[in-house]
Amino acid sequence: MVILLLACQVEPLPADAPDAPEPLPDAVLLRRASLDLRGRPPSTDDLHSLEDDPALLAALLDGYAADPEFGKRLMDRYALTYRTRADQFVVGVNGDYDLMTDSASVMEFTAAVGQEPLRILKRIADDDRPYTELVTADWTMSTQRLVDSWPLEALEEPDDEGWMMTRYTDGRPIAGALVANGMWWRYTSTTENRNRGRAEAIARIFLCDGRFSATIDFDLALADATTSDLQDRVFTDGNCTSCHVILEPLASYLWGFWRNHPESFSEAAWYYPGRELLWQQYGASAPGYYGQPGESLYDLGQQIAADPRLSDCAVEQGFIGLLGRAPGPDDSIALIGHRESFITDGLMLRSLYRSLVDNPLYRSADPDFEGTTPHRLMSPSLVASQLEALTGFVWTWEGGEMMASDASGLRLLAGGADGLIAQAEATDYSLTITLVQQRIAEAAASYAVDQEAAMPVEERTLFVEVDDLDDEPSDAVLRAQLDHLSLAALSRLPSDDERDSLAELWGDLHALTDDPTQSWAMVLSAVFRHPDFFEY
Repeated sequence: MVILLLACQVEPLPADAPDAPEPLPDAVLLRRASLDLRGRPPSTDDLHSLEDDPALLAALLDGYAADPEFGKRLMDRYALTYRTRADQFVVGVNGDYDLMTDSASVMEFTAAVGQEPLRILKRIADDDRPYTELVTADWTMSTQRLVDSWPLEALEEPDDEGWMMTRYTDGRPIAGALVANGMWWRYTSTTENRNRGRAEAIARIFLCDGRFSATIDFDLALADATTSDLQDRVFTDGNCTSCHVILEPLASYLWGFWRNHPESFSEAAWYYPGRELLWQQYGASAPGYYGQPGESLYDLGQQIAADPRLSDCAVEQGFIGLLGRAPGPDDSIALIGHRESFITDGLMLRSLYRSLVDNPLYRSADPDFEGTTPHRLMSPSLVASQLEALTGFVWTWEGGEMMASDASGLRLLAGGADGLIAQAEATDYSLTITLVQQRIAEAAASYAVDQEAAMPVEERTLFVEVDDLDDEPSDAVLRAQLDHLSLAALSRLPSDDERDSLAELWGDLHALTDDPTQSWAMVLSAVFRHPDFFEY
């Protein structure tokens, strides 16, 4: 069966159309897009250049979409979809893995397992590979820790983060993320489930087909039903078969990942070609993809790659990520235009997201205009990456990143999601979110002052107006420095009231501590704690 990729030449609604919303100021849009596309605010040089020549906006946005950090930001966003970046797995932590007695090894290993599928996506974006390679690649991404534990061979040297392209050596089919251990360690199965939960993950992640995760109200008559009764209903009850006629064949592609001992690390590390036909033994349906027959996960990968829903889903996921909401009927024309850009440019993710940034609803300054992207609270990962870009500070504890982990960190308390306990990030403040933001702002500010105090002025990025941070500045220098800190952190100059308030704060702190560097650290932490720093 051949599925044609059809696209129409339909452009998104122009920003100057009569019914388009009022656009954001250029500097506000530049900050939003810079944070979304590369995880950090625009530089003060970019902001000054844009102020001098507004025609540079498009070129600056092009550069942000091409930034080396684009793939990492994409990975953080897709973590909400894949839900693999958890801190625990059925195997390993509670299984027979010999290094699980060492806490540092636990964190290193489990973090790498959950990132494997996301790192495949990141590499596709980094290298400008077509999106279809996500389900057709003959490689995966691993750390040396995974290579030492799983049947993998390295295809290159590790990068600066310790990740490298590798290949499984246990005979598993060629199917990209569909054969990644990191997927199926997160989505496990029982004998009764027969890989159905795994099939649901495939449909939801790659096709945006969420029907199989919908809540079902069971008949009270089934309260005392046996497992056998329920299995029979799957194939005989019309209320069940409408979904299971698709789900059952999809699940049957995955028997090569079947575990006889569910908590055995050594067994779960491998793929078993000899188990691919276990669907027959368990009385399951023959493998198939929405009515198309197949035999192996290689077939499934090819079927998904040829399905236009794969690109449709990528567009929908990008839309949700940038606009903060699911698309509705009124967005259909714009979605067609974004999909056209995606297809025309060879299914490159950078092209898709660059197109989405041009959506007038993404650029809207009118919160009452229907469909306008909301003023969003930053995720913990975005807070961390923004502060790292501005100060170089990375908040860690016992080797784990505090904003990216719950085993040793504060991800959930900071409003994040792990894919298990929480599957969506916070959209509003809470007590714990505010406390975490305060602590990381204080730590990053203190770190920045310590680092830049030892640098010549020309090498600094934040304290560029003060020659010596140990000296008390004049009022003019103080206010010029406050302006630069606000522009660097918030992408705008402070208001007169804000400038006066910060200057007064610096004076009060200096009178209390008689230590200019400590006063600068506290003032910078106050800038970092401004709501405009954590919202965009």
